[in-house]
Amino acid sequence: MKIEIGESAIYSWLRHIKGCKLVQTNWKPSPQWEGFHTEQVYALIEEVKQCFPNIFKKSTSTQLLQQAEIDSLGVCFTGGEPFFYAVEVAFHEDGLLYGDDTAERVAKKLLRIALLLYLHFNTKQGEIIFATPKVHPKNLAQITQKIQDIAVFMQQQGFSYHFLFIANEKFETEILQPLQDVSDAVSDTTELFLRSYKLFCLVQKNKKYSNNFPDASQTVQQTPTISLLRAIGMQFFIKYYKYFKKGVSPKEMLSIITEDFTDNSKRNRCSTANRIFREQRQVEALELITKAQDIPQNTKNTAEALLKEETHI
Repeated sequence: MKIEIGESAIYSWLRHIKGCKLVQTNWKPSPQWEGFHTEQVYALIEEVKQCFPNIFKKSTSTQLLQQAEIDSLGVCFTGGEPFFYAVEVAFHEDGLLYGDDTAERVAKKLLRIALLLYLHFNTKQGEIIFATPKVHPKNLAQITQKIQDIAVFMQQQGFSYHFLFIANEKFETEILQPLQDVSDAVSDTTELFLRSYKLFCLVQKNKKYSNNFPDASQTVQQTPTISLLRAIGMQFFIKYYKYFKKGVSPKEMLSIITEDFTDNSKRNRCSTANRIFREQRQVEALELITKAQDIPQNTKNTAEALLKEETHI
C-alpha cells in the first residue's frame, strides 16, 4: 500500500494536535451506502455549477460523489458530540501547481468534501482543510479568494463548515512545529512522519552525517519564540508562568488549568511552554509579550513584573 508522507503528517496532526479519537487516511465511501440527503446533495451540486461553472465543470453528480476520497478524516468527540476534521493535503516540492485552474481545483476538492460529510455523516458543521507546504504567490491570492467565495456560498445554503487553507509559513507553525513538539511522547511505529522525524533527529544527535545535515537541536531551537507563544497563547503563558518555571509536567497541569480546552490541547500548550524554559528563552518571551499589541494591558503588566524578576531589575 502506498504511504504518502504528507498524509502521514496530517494523520498524526489530527490525532495528537487536534485530539481526534478516530482518524483514517484515504477515506472513501462504499458504493453500497445509502446517503442521508441524496436528493438535496444532487440539487446542491447543480447550484454549485450555476454559481461556479468552472469548479465542477462537466462532472456528473455520480462521478463527483463516487470517485471522491478524503486524504485524512478525523473525528473529535467534545461533550459526546462528533466533530469532523476533513483534510486534503498536497505535497509538491516545486509548489502547488494544478495548472491554470489551480484555485478552482482546490475549491472543487473542498466542496466535494463538504458534500461527502453531509451525505454520509449527516452533519452541516466541521473543519474542511486544504494543507500544503508550498504555494507560489501568484496562486495564493486566487486560492484564498476562491475559498472565501465557496465558504460564503455554503453558509448561504445553511451549512456551518469552516474552510481553511494552511500553506507556506502557516503549514510550518500550525502543523509541523506542533508535531515536532510532541514527537518525543509518541512511540507509535505506524506513524511514518513522526518516525522519520525521530530518525532524522537521532542521526543528527549522533553526528554521523554532520556534513550533510544541520544539527537537529539547532534546527529545533531556530523556531521563533513568537511562534511558540502563539501556539501556547500569550495570556495562557503568563497566567501559568510560575508553574512552567517550576517545571510542572503537562500531566500535572491538567488539574491546574481552568480553561475549557481538551486535555490534549492542554498538554500540547504546556509542553511548548516547558520548551521555552528548557531552552532558556523565557526572557525573550516576556519581552515579546510586553510589546504585543493584541493582548489585555493587565497581561502586559504582569509580563513586565515577571521580566523584572527574571532580569533582577
